[in-house]
Amino acid sequence: EVANVAHSMAMLNGSGRMVVDDELVGELQARATATAGDFKLQEVENLLQAFSTMGITPEAGLVEAMPARGGPREGEGSTLTMEITRCTDARGLLGLVQQHGQSFNAIQVGAAWSTVAKMP
Repeated sequence: EVANVAHSMAMLNGSGRMVVDDELVGELQARATATAGDFKLQEVENLLQAFSTMGITPEAGLVEAMPARGGPREGEGSTLTMEITRCTDARGLLGLVQQHGQSFNAIQVGAAWSTVAKMP
């Protein structure tokens, strides 16, 4: 549900039919954090893609609340996911892939794709 709302917001924002402000982003992140443990893998990917489209970096609490399907859930994984979403160029992202690529879980792969999508 939250991922679908975020996707719709991203589409409307991209078409200029909706302005996404800080208050709305805060509410969306709070709701996503509260329900993240119930997300299916596709919903995690959709939410990260929508956030990327809108230029939103997921809050640490949201990333930590997401289920780490496809790999072990560890505190280090949340840190890696945040590092991925903060990359601003291909060199930084490729460095993380080279260093940690074999241990990426589904959330981190989605974050990497979302990060690539927002690069110039």
